[in-house]
Amino acid sequence: MSAASNLAGLYYPTNESTIWKKNLPWDPIPIHTIPYKDIAVIYPENICPKFEELYNSTLYSSYFKNVLQKHEAITTFIEKKTGWNIEELGYFETLYTVFYIYNMHNSSYLPEWADQIDMSELNYLAGLHFSIGTFTTEMQRLKIGPFFNNLHNYFDGIINGTNPKFLMISAHDETIASVLNSYGVYDYHLPEFAETIIWELYKSANDDVYLRIYNKKCKDFKELDVKQCQHQCSYDKYLEMMQSISVDSNQWKTECKGSV
Repeated sequence: MSAASNLAGLYYPTNESTIWKKNLPWDPIPIHTIPYKDIAVIYPENICPKFEELYNSTLYSSYFKNVLQKHEAITTFIEKKTGWNIEELGYFETLYTVFYIYNMHNSSYLPEWADQIDMSELNYLAGLHFSIGTFTTEMQRLKIGPFFNNLHNYFDGIINGTNPKFLMISAHDETIASVLNSYGVYDYHLPEFAETIIWELYKSANDDVYLRIYNKKCKDFKELDVKQCQHQCSYDKYLEMMQSISVDSNQWKTECKGSV
């Protein structure tokens, strides 16, 4: 659906004869998909037992138990109103997403107790849940490493002149959070609908290649300072910085089978 929406904007029909339906300015563009099991680039956890073990141990670790204790008031209130027994942060993500959609489309669905919740606190706890999958370097490698490897290979192809200069990848909010957290710039708030990460690759007059990375939200657009790479980041320095996370699919499969 995200890919369809993006394509509808990029290929907005200008000729009435191509409009698919009256009063619907849309020119259908084919979207090709492959099975989940083959999407190691943006859905690696589907077939990575080691990641699942690491994720579950982190989800119920003392660190995140302490987070629940620190936010005991909101946790107890939500449990009382929903009947949930909140043992991990995923409950906050579910509740925040439901409230967000109701507010956007039909606020009459919101329960009367919704306005008693600090939504910024709820958003933080929901966003923190999205950080768990990339909580450590090892988890980043297993969760989002194949994505970075694929992206960097594509950059190399652009530099070598073998790849087109534009690539668009449509994924989920969790993918956005995973990339931002691996870069060390995640603000622990759930990614917004249509939030985007933009990579721009440049070559200077003396053939030095550098990278600029941006994060676009609905009402905010900013350049990211990724870890030790500030502003115009040397591409070689960037690759060196990401070496511990980026992993090709064969090595990833090997590491996924290893013991925790």
